[in-house]
Amino acid sequence: MNHDTFNLEHVHSLLSDRALQGMDAAEEAGLRCLLTQYPDLDTDSFDRAAAALDLALAAEDQEAMPLALFHRLQAQAASFTAPASVNPALVIPALAPIAPPRRRLGNTAPLTWIGWLVAAVIFLFAVLPGQQPKLSYAKLKERGALVVAAGKGPHGTEAMKGEFVWDSNTQQGYMKLAGLPVNNPKQSQYQLWIFDKTKPFTKDMPIDGGVFDISSDKEALIPIKANLKVDEPFLFAITIEPSGGVMQSKRDQLVVMGAVPQANP
Repeated sequence: MNHDTFNLEHVHSLLSDRALQGMDAAEEAGLRCLLTQYPDLDTDSFDRAAAALDLALAAEDQEAMPLALFHRLQAQAASFTAPASVNPALVIPALAPIAPPRRRLGNTAPLTWIGWLVAAVIFLFAVLPGQQPKLSYAKLKERGALVVAAGKGPHGTEAMKGEFVWDSNTQQGYMKLAGLPVNNPKQSQYQLWIFDKTKPFTKDMPIDGGVFDISSDKEALIPIKANLKVDEPFLFAITIEPSGGVMQSKRDQLVVMGAVPQANP
C-alpha cells in the first residue's frame, strides 16, 4: 500500500467516525487539515450514507441514528407530498419524518458500530462524486443520449421550456432551461431530482441531481451532478429549496418536470 492510498483510507475512516459518532473541535480541525490534500473528495458521502441507511433500516429493535448525525440532518429532513396535478402513475408516497434517536441503555455494542460502518462503506461506493461532465452537451447528444422535454411543473411558469439530456453509459448529463425566474442564492436554490426505474427506493427518495442557480433570463445550460448512479431514469423534476438544497423535498415548489415517454407495448 503506497503512502497516498494509506492517507486516503485514513481520511475515509475519519469521515465514517464523524458520521457515526461525531467529533470534538480538535478532531474536526485535524480532519480539515487532511482534507486539504483531497479538494475533490465528497466529504458528505458518509453522512448521506448514514442518513439513507437509517431510513431504510429503522425499526424498533435496531440502534437509532447517532445523536450527532441526527441533529445535523434534522433540519433537512422533510416529507414528500405529491401535488394533485401529477400523473397518478408517478405519485410519490409520503415519507414519515425522521424520528429522534431513542435513548440508549449503556454503551453501544461494538458490533452495532461495525454494522453501521460496513453498511456505510458499501453505500459509499454506490455514490457518485457529482463531478462536472467531461463530455459536452453536443457530444452527449451525438452519442445518442436520452433527451427528455422539460415543461412547466405544478408550481412553474408558462414561460418554462427546455430539456434534460442524460447518458447512463457515461453517467453524464445536462439541463438546458429557459423561462426560470432568477433566484437569490442566499435565500433559495433550484434542485434537480431524478427517479430511476431500477431503484425502487427513488419513488420515495429520488436521486439528488444537484443544486443550481439561475442568474439571468437567458437560456441556461447546467451540468447534472447525480449523487447516485442513474441507470434508467423515468422522471426528472426541479424544485425550489432553501439555499444549499435538501436531502428530501416537500415538493411544495415543483417548478419543472420532464417525464420519459413510455414505449408502446
